[in-house]
Amino acid sequence: MKSAESRVTVEFTDKAILLTFNDERISAKHQVKQLEDSILPVLDQAKEKTVVLDLAAVRFVSTIFLALLIRIHKRICEMGGRMELSNLHSSTHKILEVTNLTRIFTISPPRLPSR
Repeated sequence: MKSAESRVTVEFTDKAILLTFNDERISAKHQVKQLEDSILPVLDQAKEKTVVLDLAAVRFVSTIFLALLIRIHKRICEMGGRMELSNLHSSTHKILEVTNLTRIFTISPPRLPSR
């Protein structure tokens, strides 16, 4: 399922929901709003599941996007699920470190590239 003009791809498995972000830069207010409008309804299906946010394509994020990540995390936790950030670019990881969000978010190790 693709949504928000292919800004994010959603995949469902038995135990997890995978949200793959497709934009290299997530910074504009309208862009984040489109993501929010697409993602929040999906989270209603996240009860007691892990939601993995794959950010491999993302090289730059704004504070508006960080606020969305916090809202997503809060909603998932309220529903008894958990959120993981996956495949972070070093610049994105650095922003999370500087803002101390690495203390809140679970960051999984990068996946090995497919062969």
